Amino acid sequence: MPLHFRSRRRLRTALLACACLLACAQAPAQLAAASHRFDLPAGPLGATLLRIAEQSGQSISVAPELVRGLSAPAVQGTLTAEQALEAALQGSALSLVRTANGTLSVQARPAAAAPAGPAAADDPTLAAVTVTATSVSGAPPVYAGGQVAKAARLGLLGNVDVMDAPFSVTAYTAKTIEDQQARTVFDVLAAEPSIRQASSSSYVLEFYQARSFTLYGYDISLSGMYGVLPYSRVPVEIAERVEVLRGPSGMLYGQAPSGAVGGGINIVPKRAEDEPLTRLTTSYASDSQAGLAVDIGRRFGERKQWGVRVNGASSSGGTAIDGQSIRRQLGAVAVDYRGDRVRFSLDAYDMHYRVNGGMNGGVTHTTAWVTTPPDPGTNLFPGTYHDARDTGGAVRGEVDILDNLTAYAAIGQRHHVNTGYTSSAARNVDPWGNFSGNLYPSSSYHDTRALEAGLRGTLHTGPVKHEWNIGGTSLSLDYGISNSRPTPFYRSNLYAPAQMQLTGSDFPTVPSTSTELSSIAVADTLSFAGDRLRLTLGAREQRVSVRGFSPLSNNVNSPLNLLVRESSHYAAKATTPMVGVVFKPVPNVSVYANYIEGLTSGQQVSDVNATNYGEVFPPVKTRQAEVGVKWDLGTWTNTFAVYELKKPSFINVYTGSRYAVDGSGEQRNRGFEWSVFGEVARGVRVLGGAAFTDGKLTRTANGVNEGNVPFASPKWKFNLGGEWDVPGVPGLTLTALAIHNSWSWGNAANTQRLPAWTRYDLGVRYATEVSGKPVTFRATVQNATNKAYWDAGFRDGLLQVSTPRTFLLSASVDF
Repeated sequence: MPLHFRSRRRLRTALLACACLLACAQAPAQLAAASHRFDLPAGPLGATLLRIAEQSGQSISVAPELVRGLSAPAVQGTLTAEQALEAALQGSALSLVRTANGTLSVQARPAAAAPAGPAAADDPTLAAVTVTATSVSGAPPVYAGGQVAKAARLGLLGNVDVMDAPFSVTAYTAKTIEDQQARTVFDVLAAEPSIRQASSSSYVLEFYQARSFTLYGYDISLSGMYGVLPYSRVPVEIAERVEVLRGPSGMLYGQAPSGAVGGGINIVPKRAEDEPLTRLTTSYASDSQAGLAVDIGRRFGERKQWGVRVNGASSSGGTAIDGQSIRRQLGAVAVDYRGDRVRFSLDAYDMHYRVNGGMNGGVTHTTAWVTTPPDPGTNLFPGTYHDARDTGGAVRGEVDILDNLTAYAAIGQRHHVNTGYTSSAARNVDPWGNFSGNLYPSSSYHDTRALEAGLRGTLHTGPVKHEWNIGGTSLSLDYGISNSRPTPFYRSNLYAPAQMQLTGSDFPTVPSTSTELSSIAVADTLSFAGDRLRLTLGAREQRVSVRGFSPLSNNVNSPLNLLVRESSHYAAKATTPMVGVVFKPVPNVSVYANYIEGLTSGQQVSDVNATNYGEVFPPVKTRQAEVGVKWDLGTWTNTFAVYELKKPSFINVYTGSRYAVDGSGEQRNRGFEWSVFGEVARGVRVLGGAAFTDGKLTRTANGVNEGNVPFASPKWKFNLGGEWDVPGVPGLTLTALAIHNSWSWGNAANTQRLPAWTRYDLGVRYATEVSGKPVTFRATVQNATNKAYWDAGFRDGLLQVSTPRTFLLSASVDF
């Protein structure tokens, strides 16, 4: 099958404005004339041509058969694309030709000029085809600038080109992860306008707001599968891509474990590339955290069918939070096999994450008065701790039964245990910053098992092409928790936190809930008029079963307290449809629209005073309608989207003095989003956008808060990151990122107003050679002004203080 090497085309002139964008394309000849720094070792010719295409932005046409089995010498120095290609082709029977449209083509030399030998004399000259450059086995190509990919995985739909997707999506690459010195998924998504962090940077768990709806860290998927990644913090060292789907994803992935509906985050794991990799990275984070990471990739076999990628990381030391220290250890391995008709992969990891000396879980206030936030480095609970261990992985395989029919299956699991002060929060803070109460240490576990299987294929009905998929998923989640021994009553203050007497988590864990999420889905993408019009139809039937357990005795000192019985059982199902359409009036513009639903588990009415006591509700459906436009200007792309999301909730509906529970409560979010990525001019890259949200509580219990703005719904969010390659200093790049929230409400009652805030991150990196080895030095300061501000958390009324100013340093060397 033909492939296409096309990483980017340079754009000489660009004018960027939020609503009006004009650009002119740059001719291929100009690209060829530009010089670039190359440092490519000897290796497979195909891989070398790919790297030249990526680094130069030059389109290169070549038939895969021509380069199969051939090697290229090292290509080094400051060269034009043509010079680099000529150097790579030295010693081969291939030559470089410029075609009539200005692109470069690798072709076989005429027989007379080729090396002597029967095979050379008999080889026909093959027509030039295009090859798509890809930075990792099986992953979509990298877009111009290298910060995002040209496609993303959309669950049941598989990898879909951004311009062909009927959704707003962005896939952040390993380059972005490395250059941002990301330690968490949120660090990777710092320039993402639809996402906000909803948990403290010193907290052990990760929570987000996606289109102003809460998204829990354990809703992040691995290759589209839930329940595999760590429950606490996702290690970015294993990620080749971090993909964001804006809006519900119930039909695409199935119901998320927590029922998140505002968006989806997917991790694409690393794979060994054709070119061997041995990378060592040392790092430092203020105040005294040192780290070491290793990334090794190799491929084996006659055709490099087998690949192994090993990642290890260890860091420990004090953080920018007063008195807090973190120790983290990670080991991960990825094995893959790519045969002609069979593909297989294994991903496995083990991570230990320990927080000592303090945990900040959030702040709640007793009145409408919101206090001045403390210094971001303040440790509200000195001495508290949290210890988490995650072990998990997934095995995935697929077989091409026919050329147009593939069977696939996957199995994954995760085991998570933790102990400590997870629920540490300053509750009922008064206007002077005083608060009091008890803390409750506990131990818990989260065990998951995930399954996925199905068939996908292509077929034609007349002029219409079909890309279809029929699949099923199953996710089992078992949760257990221990009793708590509360600390003695304490009094403290936000601005002068007190040391409190702590207790231990010495009770054993017992089962609490067992959840089963299973589904079956079908999808078909129909392509008309040479792919100018694409229509995607799909539906998923989701089944939810939840069992609750209670101890046989409420006396914590009784042995019966360690035995449980099933005390509740809930089971229901719901079907979620999806319709998506993409129309391309011209090749580089896509107009799209979608209707899709997300699912959140329903419930059984347990209130004995309700007139419908015992009634079982199916999963509630969040409905989204969205329209948008995507504009690919060759080296940078803009997406404009307008959407409406309606999420139901369960409320008490009164008839006189009597009431029934139903799912008629509703939050409605309407919004506009603009996202941009790519290289707007030579050596200038942008990443970010803006989001406007008009949120409203359209129906509430007894009308309380009805018409109010939901918490965590600022009207405006701006994120804009930029990179500038300094002219005259090869390898030197300056970076900057601005993140802004307009004012918002911290609670649904709309009594706690949070002022607007802006955070700035600054950075610099320098790529050079030391003793003949490629080395990249990076320095970043997050929240450069140490701005103290309140931001909404993941629950109504829960606020979090800003991330403290943090200095990050690292050096990566490739051996």
